[in-house]
Amino acid sequence: MKQLQSGGNTALTETDVEITISWSPEKIDGFELDSSAFLLTANGTVRGDHDFIFYNQPQSDNESVVLATTGATTSFRIQTDQLPTEISKIALAITINGNANFSRANHLQVAIKGVANYSPDLSNMTEKALIIGEVYNRNGVWKFRAVGQGFNGGLGPLATRYGVDVEQEKQPQPPPKPPEPQISLSKITLQKKGDSHTLSLKKTTLNQEISINLNWDAKPQAKPGLFRSIFGGNGAIDLDLGVFWELQNGYKSCIDGMQFTRGQGGPRTRLTKQGCYVDQPWVWHCGDDRSGTTTTGETILVNPKGFGDLKRLVIYCFIYKGVAKWAQTNAVITVKVPGNPDIEVELGKHDDARNFCAIAGIDFQGANQLKVTKYVTFHNDHSYCDQTYGWGMRWGKGVKG
Repeated sequence: MKQLQSGGNTALTETDVEITISWSPEKIDGFELDSSAFLLTANGTVRGDHDFIFYNQPQSDNESVVLATTGATTSFRIQTDQLPTEISKIALAITINGNANFSRANHLQVAIKGVANYSPDLSNMTEKALIIGEVYNRNGVWKFRAVGQGFNGGLGPLATRYGVDVEQEKQPQPPPKPPEPQISLSKITLQKKGDSHTLSLKKTTLNQEISINLNWDAKPQAKPGLFRSIFGGNGAIDLDLGVFWELQNGYKSCIDGMQFTRGQGGPRTRLTKQGCYVDQPWVWHCGDDRSGTTTTGETILVNPKGFGDLKRLVIYCFIYKGVAKWAQTNAVITVKVPGNPDIEVELGKHDDARNFCAIAGIDFQGANQLKVTKYVTFHNDHSYCDQTYGWGMRWGKGVKG
């Protein structure tokens, strides 16, 4: 394996490039680290804010660049043959989210899978932002250059350098408080990506079910005609609700209609590919609604007794047949936690044609709290979503029986 020094470069022989950045300790002086990428044109700036890849926007428009972070490790998956023709360089950076600098880090390593490694010298680096390297095109050949250049300021100033419009960094006064989610006594609608709400269980509700329900219109919202028949709009809409689950011990898997098809499911009292309610993973899918005619849609149940074992859930959905776009489904996800207002996330207002959507994340905080965060990011399939959210699983093509 080639070992790069600052300023050195190496050719990238494959179009599917995986670059992993790892560091220690996980937090520097108690502050978290954030990784980011900037898709740059020949003039060294982004085309727009959509070319800024970071924790709140972990993928480019066509998923040619995907960011995934777990603990003290970040990976970038870059498909050079899918990059827009205007993009000639991708700058990779890592920043400290607080008043610390990289001289306090013990170790930082960059690994270009199957190609090279690079470890910048951090001993005298007093900056809190670090441009690690660049993936760039030279005479039709994509290469990686080890940079290791410190940058004063944090993520905001660095993004501004590359042409990202970071409004809060331009204003001397604190930015205005973002609007609160629409709240009523019975329902909270998470409006924007990143909106979240924390729910608490009371002792009196520990024996009640937590439900995650997907509901949608049974028939496509489109006029009859040629294009409707081409895209499968004549039949009922078939959406599939799914969940990625991860336990505190690191054990993880997924549950959806594609996983427990062909008789591989079972009752809530027995562990199958449909899950298990009375023991780990404490999550059970009530069944696949393939008719598109029920009024209840599809539901996943979570047992509050499993809060101590559960680490996180990612709720997702995919269009199996019936329509080409989400705007034709009028789909809504509702999370019901006893003793709390319902949490609602709407899918039916989006025109994205990719058939897979990561809807929301649920993080378990102790034995009686959970936080629901709106994602609503669109992907081509399970594997692309996996790259974004760091599930670390293997995927194959499947059909429902």
